Amino acid sequence: MTATFTRTLRSDPREFEQLLPELAAFLALHHVEASVTYVVQLAVEELILNVMKHGYHGETGHSVTMKLDLAGANEATLEVEDEAEAFDPRTTPEPDFDDMLRGDRVGGLGVHLVRSLSASLDYRRDSNRNHVRVRILPLPMPPA
Repeated sequence: MTATFTRTLRSDPREFEQLLPELAAFLALHHVEASVTYVVQLAVEELILNVMKHGYHGETGHSVTMKLDLAGANEATLEVEDEAEAFDPRTTPEPDFDDMLRGDRVGGLGVHLVRSLSASLDYRRDSNRNHVRVRILPLPMPPA
């Protein structure tokens, strides 16, 4: 079974809020494994909201395109494309958890989680556009 979910949004958080229930319904319809669903939803939220907030600096007249390809219930590939300033999520520094616990630093955790929980994260800059590709597989079960 293969299935594709594609949306182009304006860089407006209200459009993003409308996307979430549609994405959840698509994942449920295709019986996507629970941990894959979790990572897909996390990656969509972190990557798209980062583009809107940081890449477009809150300006709402730009676009962000996402495409989710399912290869069965246990494998997903998410692609996010935008025309914001260049940003390679593979090169962001690891979060400083000590600073976070002290309340000295906010941010950086979302991209770290996407990198940590995905099977792969690729980036390229082409024709003044960012292209991020995330491959998502089921997370390992913790030992009993």
